[in-house]
Amino acid sequence: MSGLDKYLVDLKWGHPDQRRKAAIALGRIRDERCVLPLIKVVESDKDRLVRAAAIQSLQWIGDPRGIEAINKLIANEKDDLVKKTMAQFLGQFANPSSVEPLILSLKNETRQGVKEAIIEALGNTADLKAIKEILKFMNSSDEGIQSTVMNTLENAAKKMGFNTVQELMQYVKFR
Repeated sequence: MSGLDKYLVDLKWGHPDQRRKAAIALGRIRDERCVLPLIKVVESDKDRLVRAAAIQSLQWIGDPRGIEAINKLIANEKDDLVKKTMAQFLGQFANPSSVEPLILSLKNETRQGVKEAIIEALGNTADLKAIKEILKFMNSSDEGIQSTVMNTLENAAKKMGFNTVQELMQYVKFR
């Protein structure tokens, strides 16, 4: 049995720690044959650490099927660690197809840490609609959210070619 096959067996049948280690190992192998089994783990494994490891591995592999799967799953995810990991995953790729799922997730999210991860992911897309959604949180009563919004807008402004957040906000205002 090859290493890949052993990890795939462990991913499916192992103890939670074995499944987590197998998910990580499969991500490091970066073989596209691992994508669908890792997606299945994200969709259905009961252990949050195993699911988070599978998401991280999908990020390392970088296959578009991972983005598509996470886009479909993020809005209904209940676990905070898994949802934050999903948001970070989508933010890493900054794929335009992720803007709507991230916005939907943000609208329904109440947990601060998860909100912050989603805001950062939206900012990474440098998408006009995403920026408009982020601006809605600029006057949040939560200082952590305010700080995340400002840092995210600063990064988005640079990414979009603006010198300041104010320039970005003026641009958004007239679009």
